[in-house]
Formats: sequence, C-alpha cells, structure tokens
Amino acid sequence: MFDRTRLDGVIFNAGIVHPPHERRLTRDGRELVFSTNALGHFVLGSELLVPLAKSATNRWTPRMVWIGSVSTRMGAHNPVDVQLEAKYSAWKAYVQSKVAVQALGFEADARLRDASVPVKSIVAHPGYSIGGRTPRVQGVNQPGLFKRLKDGAQAPFSQSKEHGAEAIVRALVDPGISGGEYWGPRYLLRGEAVRQRPSVTSADPEVRRLLWEKCEALSGMTWPLQKAARAAR
Repeated sequence: MFDRTRLDGVIFNAGIVHPPHERRLTRDGRELVFSTNALGHFVLGSELLVPLAKSATNRWTPRMVWIGSVSTRMGAHNPVDVQLEAKYSAWKAYVQSKVAVQALGFEADARLRDASVPVKSIVAHPGYSIGGRTPRVQGVNQPGLFKRLKDGAQAPFSQSKEHGAEAIVRALVDPGISGGEYWGPRYLLRGEAVRQRPSVTSADPEVRRLLWEKCEALSGMTWPLQKAARAAR
C-alpha cells in the first residue's frame, strides 16, 4: 500500500498495555503512559498530515487509525489531569490514556473536515485479544505452556491477537468506512469487526477539545491543517 512517493494510511499502534506501578516520566518530563499511548500519536499525526493529504486521489482518501480500547467503557475516566500529577495508578494511567486516544481520533476527524483536508481519522479497538490464543510467531509472539493454558481458559470471552487486528486493519483499508467512525469486535471483546458506538466520555466534544489543547500545549505542536489542505489541491 505504501511506496516512496505515497502515504495512503497510518496506524498509530505504539502503546503500553501493562503500565508501571509507579509514575514514571519520559526524558522530556511527560508522564510515560499518556506520552506513549496518546501524546506521541498526536505528534506523529501532525508530522504525517501533509504527506497523507498529498496522497489523496479521486479513488482513495488517506486515513489515520487510532487504537482505542474496551476499557474506555469502564467508568467515565474524564482525563482532566492527563499527567496524573495528583494521583497515579497503573489502571487509571492506561484507561485515561485510551480515553484520550479515542477522543483525539474523533476530534482529529472533525478538524480535518472543517479544514477541508482529504484525510480520514478513524478509531478502532481489538477487543480482548491475548497472546496465548494467538499462533506462535518467532520473535513476536512466543507464549509458554502456562500462558497457553491460562489464556485458553478465557476462550469464551477472548480471541487471538490475529482476530483482534481485523477491526484495525479494516479501518485502514476498507474504502467504505467514513472518518469519525468507531470499529471493534461484534461482541465487544471478540467477534467479527463491526461499527460500534464509542464511550460517552471519549465522544464528548468538550473532552475532545480540551484534550486536543492539552496535547498542543504539552507537545508545542499545532497540526498544519491549512498547509495540508493546500498540499492536497
């Protein structure tokens, strides 16, 4: 799908799934989990926006896919203190970062539309996809016997990472998917990829706006929307 002169799509896939028990900072002083799971994607999206816009054609609209999580449905987790300076917990760090990822994905699409930038922003999640139910791949997925047994016991409400990737890959390549949509497994944790409704918090316009502004302040970057619009003409 990619070559040296085109960038038809990008998946923001980097993330910390098992956050540290103690609050940690990156080298530039940002909270580690939020920085990795959300802020870094905001920065990368800004850097890649013009190349994506330049690749738009009558047959294909480039897109960016943000990776959400079913954990965003487990409580409001309104991300006011995005760096968790007041109170830190590993679970809160993860869920709050994923609320932020989804909110940024939806806000990005709204801003891209308003600026007439021909790039879609889509959010997708893998459900509950685990390594013990995933085929062995040397150097990528090598679960031991105990993990195979443990994850196998969760078969009724889980799936392989291979199946979990379906919603994400479809969000990247399906020309029928529109910007601003949210995709995931049919039965939330597992199943075929279908369009879904996101958590109320991550879809809230005010939460989206505030998170966007916080990311601008923390990164010192503003998305080059007008430049991308001109580059696509």
